[in-house]
Amino acid sequence: MPSPLAQLYDLALRALDEQDRRADALRGRLGPVLAAAALGASLLSGPVIGGAHPASAGGKLGLAVAICGLLLETAATFRLLTMRRGPLDDIDVRRLATDLQSLGVLDDEGEFYEAMIIRICERIDRRANAVEETAASFTAMLWGILLMLCGLALAAIVG
Repeated sequence: MPSPLAQLYDLALRALDEQDRRADALRGRLGPVLAAAALGASLLSGPVIGGAHPASAGGKLGLAVAICGLLLETAATFRLLTMRRGPLDDIDVRRLATDLQSLGVLDDEGEFYEAMIIRICERIDRRANAVEETAASFTAMLWGILLMLCGLALAAIVG
């Protein structure tokens, strides 16, 4: 039967893996979201640049809502693109082995698990903010696209 420290170690690794899955899921959805944003922006270019401008107040309101959505989506995209990226794997195995050997914890299983749990939890804490900021930017992009498309629909229906 594994020791409680070994179980905590496994839980810490699972938490780290869950963060990786969440970040990968966000990255995987980014392409279709940007394609939808491009579609909305191209539809918006007609009434803004050279097409027929809406004559009614509702159509103008819809166009204004669509432009606000485009600005929100663009700002969220720039925020996502300018976020600082950390290294993909910030645990240097060689340095870690040297550190653990100098501490004398490689020979004792309990001390090894304690040292590794601390290092893994530190990594989880560092990455948690990055994953949350990415999710917030992604959500803002989706809201901007939704706002833009709803504004375009309103302008098309009313105008």
